[in-house]
Amino acid sequence: MEIRRIEGVLFQHAAEQFQTIRAQKAGEALRIRVLSVVPDVLLDLSLGGTIRAKVSHWEGSIIGLTLPNGVEIRAENKSSIPLVVGDTVDLMVESTNPFIFRVVGLYRKGQGEELLRLIFEKEDSLLVSINTENFKESVENSGIFYERKLFDLFLGKIKVEDLMKDRKAQIIGQILLLAKDLSDMLGVDFEVSLEGIKNLLHIFREKIQNYEKVIEAFNVLSFENMSHEEYLEFIKGLRNDRPFILALDRGDRAIILKELHRLIKSGRLTEYKGIVEAFESLQNIEEPVVKEFLKAMEGGSDKDIKRTYNALESYLKESQRWIEFYNTKLPQLENLLYRLEFLNSLQWTMLKDSRAFYLPIYYEGGKGGIMFKADKDYTVFFKLNYHVGFLAGLLKRPKKHQSLDIRFLTNIASLAERLREGRDRLQEMLLEDGIGLKSYLVEVVEEGQVLERVKDSFSQEGFLLIV
Repeated sequence: MEIRRIEGVLFQHAAEQFQTIRAQKAGEALRIRVLSVVPDVLLDLSLGGTIRAKVSHWEGSIIGLTLPNGVEIRAENKSSIPLVVGDTVDLMVESTNPFIFRVVGLYRKGQGEELLRLIFEKEDSLLVSINTENFKESVENSGIFYERKLFDLFLGKIKVEDLMKDRKAQIIGQILLLAKDLSDMLGVDFEVSLEGIKNLLHIFREKIQNYEKVIEAFNVLSFENMSHEEYLEFIKGLRNDRPFILALDRGDRAIILKELHRLIKSGRLTEYKGIVEAFESLQNIEEPVVKEFLKAMEGGSDKDIKRTYNALESYLKESQRWIEFYNTKLPQLENLLYRLEFLNSLQWTMLKDSRAFYLPIYYEGGKGGIMFKADKDYTVFFKLNYHVGFLAGLLKRPKKHQSLDIRFLTNIASLAERLREGRDRLQEMLLEDGIGLKSYLVEVVEEGQVLERVKDSFSQEGFLLIV
């Protein structure tokens, strides 16, 4: 897709995303369906009306919501984003029959330590490659700030070329390209949204499943699943059935199937369950070409049977193109959708005003995560796992002072020694930028001790997560 088409799609996406004054909330819109009797306090609300509730309990997708008057209702969280006990949600009435809310605000108090645990507990397969030369750019274009950039694009502050440097924008562009290919092949339009593309995938999978069922059935009906001995035994048992043997001698596949159908209906093939079940499976396939063929089998002329069989053969040849497309394009699309949802989930970990966020990273052979927090101090924590061990670092700088506290933790003794030797050089480099090195500590510790050593830096206060 050339840049002009991408620009059009992104502007359309921007218009959709900014339909209301609540410009760009991270993540998908949440929907909640009320399951219990609707109380009067909700009946008084009109479409678009809002109310605040608190999550009192949850079990899978079923949650309890306590309303401002103390009444508790039972509801179903229909989003992939889980709500947990203690969450406060702002609910907007989207439908009254059935009664459905959209969550327009989520307020979640938690501890910085909970976010910190992502670095220790998550094993992410999607990592942002980081290097020292463009570290800031790598983080900015990681995808977690995409919506902010989209808003800037909408306001004319940046160009579409700048937006397309963002990882999430690139993923969305690739998804739209593949979705367009699917749409063209199916001959159906699709809604430019995550749900619309998932629905397109569902339609495509169903079509492929039908192809595979028909192919499997005809493999059985063509005796391809029989061994040579089984085939000879089968023919031997029907050697006195002249119509079937004549069709077999002529190699007329359409008439062979007609005779097999006759033999099944007469009950003569009951011991060959595979053949019987193959015909039965065709009855459940909604493809018109299959239904026409089965209709011709039920009393149609040989001409009709051959005509519908030829159409069915063309359908089976066409299936190879569809299956090849499915096997090459679908994994790409599914992988991209997974990456998009992964980035969405990262955005859900971002805290109020971006005061803290987590990012999985890859750096010079090490895989791990990095966490940023801005409160009274600027705090950065990272942990990278290598095949020989790990390296973790905690950096703190007060907002009001140009001084830096650095703490490294590792289980690699040789690395610890090199870090200690580099202290003076690091101090010189920092002084060149007007930053003093207040403290510098390198510790050799077991990996299980790291969380306990650094969590105090992230546990002083709660945070607020806003959708």
